[in-house]
Parts: sequence; structure tokens; C-alpha cells
Amino acid sequence: MAHIVKVGDLLINDVNDNNLYDSGVDTVGDVIGQPLSPQQQATKLAEVLKSLKVSSWRGLPLGQAGDYLNYLSQAEILAPYGAVEMTSQNLNLAIDSVQGTTIPFDTKRADAAYQTALTQAVDLNFAEAEKIAKEGGSIDEAKNYLSSAATYVAELQQSFHSKIFFDMRRADAAMIEAYQKGIPNIYMQALREAAKGNIDAAKSDLQAVQGHIAEANRQFNLGLNYDRGQGDFIMKLAYIIGIASYYPFAQSFASKGLTQSTRTTLLKIQTLIAEANQNYNLGLTYDQARADGIMEVALVKGIEDNFQYAARLAKKGDVANARHWLTQAENYTNEYNRKFGHLNGRTPLVFDQIRADLILDCALGKKSCP
Repeated sequence: MAHIVKVGDLLINDVNDNNLYDSGVDTVGDVIGQPLSPQQQATKLAEVLKSLKVSSWRGLPLGQAGDYLNYLSQAEILAPYGAVEMTSQNLNLAIDSVQGTTIPFDTKRADAAYQTALTQAVDLNFAEAEKIAKEGGSIDEAKNYLSSAATYVAELQQSFHSKIFFDMRRADAAMIEAYQKGIPNIYMQALREAAKGNIDAAKSDLQAVQGHIAEANRQFNLGLNYDRGQGDFIMKLAYIIGIASYYPFAQSFASKGLTQSTRTTLLKIQTLIAEANQNYNLGLTYDQARADGIMEVALVKGIEDNFQYAARLAKKGDVANARHWLTQAENYTNEYNRKFGHLNGRTPLVFDQIRADLILDCALGKKSCP
């Protein structure tokens, strides 16, 4: 079955499908498949050989030749856009394409494409850093763009002995603007997180502010100061809203029988309250009555959840884990009775030993599973 191969600007119909161009057998058309006159065909075939830097089609693998020229072309298309990584990938694919063939790799053409990509990338990365700085965007992103620009300059100097140098004055101007405009925006970002009760995010943002201020003063002597009043206000707001939001989380876990998650969440509330009071003297108190109500539900739901989970494991013959979850159910029963069973209006719980034995017998294969 004939196979059409694109090689450069030609479509070669490999009639006998041997991955070789056979004159007089294979047909040749342009890139849209239009037939060529004999003269045009001869000219185009010669041009492709020239681009491949070979003198004859004899023994030349069409597939590899086509891939090689395609990857080289793609690299040259991408290079002016400063797409260093993609340019490099295509050049590496071009190298792979000619392995084991007589096609010589065009180092000069490849170097020109890669050098163009690096040169364009230097200015593009500077421009991105300057854009971020002007808009008060991410300081770290601005740094990363300038770091990439410096890397590309170093590679140009090392690989191509380029006379291009890293414009430190331009980089410093961008970073000064990035610090001056970006830091106030991080305060605002922290405030938005605090308003949503995202304590860790607000804290992280304010730590970033302090880090960037220290960097800016160390590198550029900008004389910036951390606004302690604003920072404290943000964190107080974060704690007040954030702590309150954890109780519904705990309640949701409890309603699903996720006892350990409930316990962890309630402990988190206590830790955050202690942290808030120690650092900001907020005078927050732990709602013990609400927490006890949540934990009571978590234990009751958890007992049933553990029985059901043990039953599922028993049906699979997993004796050890079935026994583990039954033990958990018994532990929760005991904990409930210790903490809540003696309270007015409560009835102590009794561990369902008969149900537990049936589940274990199922796991051991002694009886049918309930």
C-alpha cells in the first residue's frame, strides 16, 4: 500500500512503500498534493537534497529525512518567539531522526535557531518581569523571569561567545518597582484570605511581606518597614473568622461517623485559640458545650460506621482488620459512656457483642455473613 511522506516542501508518494525514493516509480507533488511538472519536480528534489546536505536520494530513508526537516523547521519557527525549551526539544528530535542514517546533522542551522531563541528569550523575560512589576504582581514571578534571562545570557556567552550581557541596571529597576508595588498588594491578598477565615494563607502572605521587605532593604536600601498594625489586624480577623468556621467542619465530620477527623478538628480549634490569645491577646474561648455535642454525635455515628466497615472487611476474609474496627467500635462505646453516659437524659450504650461475634465468624468463614 502506497505511503505518502512529507519531506521538506514535497509530498512523495512511496508507491512500493519501501521508505526510499524510487525515480520513475514514486510520484512527487507539492505540499498540498498538487502534481509538479518534470522540471519543477527535478528542481524541488534537488532543493530538498541540498537542505539535507546529501548528494543523492539513493538509500535515503524518506521517513527520517521528513522528520528531520520538519523538526528543524519547527525549531526555526519557534525560535523568534523566544521559546527556548520547545526549540531545544525540536532540535533534539531532529538529532534523533538522523541517527543511523547518512544524513548529516546541520549544526550551523541548529545553532542559529537556538541562538535566536535564547536572544529573544532574554528580552521577553525582561519584558515579563517589568510588566509584573508595573502591575504590582507576584514578586517571586518577577524574580524568576529575571533569573531565566540571566540563565539565557550565560548560555549565550558560554555556547556562542555572544557579546550580550545581562542588563543589571534594567533588572534592578524592575525589582525595585516590583517590591514597591507588589508588597502593598500582598497585604491586600492577606486581608482577603483573612476575610475568608484562611488563617494559614493569611499568615503565609504576611510572612512573604516581611521576607520581601528584608530583601528589598538588603539589596536596594529602600527603607521599607513592615506595617505591624495592619499585619496584626489581618491576623486577628483571620483567627476570629477562621476558628468559627472549624466548628461546622467538625460537625460535618461527626455526622458522617468520621470520629478521628472530628477529634482532630476540635483539637485544631483549641490550638488556634491558644495561638490567637498568646500572640494577639484576643481573649477567645473554646466552646466546650458545642464541642461536646459534636463529639457525642461523632462517637455514636462512629460506632455504627466501624461495625459496617468491619462487616465489609469480614466478607473479604480480612480477619485482622475486621477485628481492629470492632475493637474501635468497642473503644468508642466505652468513651461515650465515660464522657456522656452518666449525663442527665442520656442512656449508657451497650456494645453489641452478638453482632461483633457474627462479623468475626463471617471473617473466619465459620458462618454466613450478616
